[in-house]
Amino acid sequence: MTRREVLAFAGAGGALVAMGGCMKWATPPPLLDPKDRPWQSPHGLDHPLLGQCVEPGRGPNIGSIEIGRRLADTRFVLLGETHDNPDHHVLQAEAIRAIADAGRRPAVLFEMISEEQGPALARYLAAHPKDAAGLGAAIGWEKSGWPDWSIYRPIAETAMAFGLPILPANLDRKTVRALVRPETGDGGHADLRQRLGLDSPLPPFLDSSLRREISEAHCGYVDEGAMDGMVLGQRARDAYMAEQLLKAAADDGAILIAGAGHVRTDRGVPYYLERLSPTSNQLSLAFIEVAEDRQSLGDYAPAKDEEKLPYDLVYFTPRIDARDPCERFKEQLEKMKRPKQSTMIG
Repeated sequence: MTRREVLAFAGAGGALVAMGGCMKWATPPPLLDPKDRPWQSPHGLDHPLLGQCVEPGRGPNIGSIEIGRRLADTRFVLLGETHDNPDHHVLQAEAIRAIADAGRRPAVLFEMISEEQGPALARYLAAHPKDAAGLGAAIGWEKSGWPDWSIYRPIAETAMAFGLPILPANLDRKTVRALVRPETGDGGHADLRQRLGLDSPLPPFLDSSLRREISEAHCGYVDEGAMDGMVLGQRARDAYMAEQLLKAAADDGAILIAGAGHVRTDRGVPYYLERLSPTSNQLSLAFIEVAEDRQSLGDYAPAKDEEKLPYDLVYFTPRIDARDPCERFKEQLEKMKRPKQSTMIG
């Protein structure tokens, strides 16, 4: 029996025991038991899928101990989110705790932190290794456009409590712009394009799927001429994040905190991770908001030609905002006085 197999995890209120040569939880960590959970998001609290974790395409709710085993046994864990849902960040923190309580010490990488923020992040962690409160301000989080640092703080607090490395996962925006529009700077970073495999197109069915997702995410406000650049920008981020996961993995693997669109198994970060390291095992767990007009698992397939959700596991949570997302998007555009197009989704 190894040291990992006998480690207790008092922080999650449970314990590991060895059974048949593999790790088992005597009591599951908090993530794995949705009963009486104090949800922060107000919508969908009586939804039939709420709190269920399922394996798309295989049916029934997965038990808490099995979820924990999969998290602990997987080298690369990708945790997908809806960015402004605080429940998703609490659950991501609990997933990290479950892995660390099993004895592993993976690196934790954030999509929301770019390479240019890396030096400031490293300086802050060196000076304040246990203080998550000031991390956002130290790296200029409030200027980045992401939801308030306070809802991401539980993730950093958990990583810091276990001494897990916290690292940037994403390209900076200037580099993405140069990749997407080579005429604007540095020859389009030809070496980076080649390294990330961006000169090779996605298979047609995956390219069509990505274009459809970008169009839907922007509620029809994407100019036809801008679509190619937005596709390339999304691919660049996914490929770069896969590369950073591999660099950070060391002996104990890595965890990615990212939007659900980035952790899709068909064409997101897992697609590039498998190409870079075919033998590395990975697990994509997406936290998905329930919707009142979608009462069964089959209703959540992204499109008619996609039979199931493109994740290894899906955990259903309440919804933070019940308004039509396109109405919200339109309001944002009107406030800005002009349509705005980004180079990322998810």
